[in-house]
Amino acid sequence: MNLKHRIIVQRMERVITFHLAEPEFNVEKLCAHVELSRMQANRLLKRAYGMSPVAYIKWRRLERAANLIQIGDLSIQEVGRASGFNSPAYFSKCFKLQFGCSPSQFLTHKTKQL
Repeated sequence: MNLKHRIIVQRMERVITFHLAEPEFNVEKLCAHVELSRMQANRLLKRAYGMSPVAYIKWRRLERAANLIQIGDLSIQEVGRASGFNSPAYFSKCFKLQFGCSPSQFLTHKTKQL
């Protein structure tokens, strides 16, 4: 990936990080912020991370959720909302697919390690 593309991907990452907690943030809004077409954004993120923009945003939300769970200051429901998920059931389903356990099991497992 050339320097210009890396700079654009870094810009996309900053925008995603800034808007991660907003459930209404989606690929269209990402593209509008970085002034790219959906196809260009898809090509760049696939090349950089092997994921579509939708998958990348969801992955980043779930990584944030895992970090928030590890910190332990929020309930599981609050973690889901703070990570941009409207539905607790959908949050749990996505979390389990990503990490192989529910958010509460993840919390219990991390607590036992401490």
